[in-house]
Amino acid sequence: MRYLTIFAILIICLCARPVFAVDVIKYPVGAATDLDAGAVVKVTGDNTIALCDEGDEPVGVITAIIVYPSDPDSYLVQAEGLDPGLEIVAGASNVTAGDKLVPANGGTIQPLSDDPDGHIVGVALKDGVAGDKIRAIINIGIADGDWQISGNDMYSLPTGNVGIGTTSPQHALDVDGAIYSRRNALTYNANITIDWNNGNIQSVILTGNTTLTFTNGQDGGEYTLIIKQDDTGNRTVTWPADVRWSNGTTVTLTTTANKTDYIGFIYTGIDSKYDVIAEKLNF
Repeated sequence: MRYLTIFAILIICLCARPVFAVDVIKYPVGAATDLDAGAVVKVTGDNTIALCDEGDEPVGVITAIIVYPSDPDSYLVQAEGLDPGLEIVAGASNVTAGDKLVPANGGTIQPLSDDPDGHIVGVALKDGVAGDKIRAIINIGIADGDWQISGNDMYSLPTGNVGIGTTSPQHALDVDGAIYSRRNALTYNANITIDWNNGNIQSVILTGNTTLTFTNGQDGGEYTLIIKQDDTGNRTVTWPADVRWSNGTTVTLTTTANKTDYIGFIYTGIDSKYDVIAEKLNF
């Protein structure tokens, strides 16, 4: 039986020094006859290999087709000795060194910019012309297929709960330990847009009066805004229209020089409002 040997890279951190480990996985070829070294491949329903097309989830890149007298082991892991010279075929687009690469049709690759939702195969080491083989570092997560990289995002493929510090998670994300959300420090301006995608806790030191705008609140998200007066004090804030106060009464912020107020919100997608749930003043 013919088998493919494909490469994927696992990055292991030991003593703060990155070590690259090469996973060599042997898969049966099955009925495929159009496979060659440098092709990006996927696993089919019968657990054999076929060429990837655009949008497919890759399992690796062919390095060789080998005949084994008996079934090989499922996994062989080489601790070090990564050869960054693995070559893969560019599709219809030219490639620039440093480009993130995703599958194109027929087992070839293309820049991520051509298919932003594609599954990342690796990174180009050199420039390449469409149709030519280019050198690349292959970086495909293949440990158990549970996590997928798509563009700049990573998500879990199986349904169920994710545990950090626990082997029996009870919710979608169950953390046994502290969760730290870094404070995002804003620069004062007469008009400040607070993008909550930049952090659940944000702060500003007022050196003048300001008008606030909130963006990207997520339904059920909890947010805290820290407002500090400068050495002069008496700075005022005009709140966004989508902030909703308890009983309709807007908070009176501290105006004393160098004092700090904390205002907490929950964003409700039902009404598209930032409901004020906490007012801690004059620290």
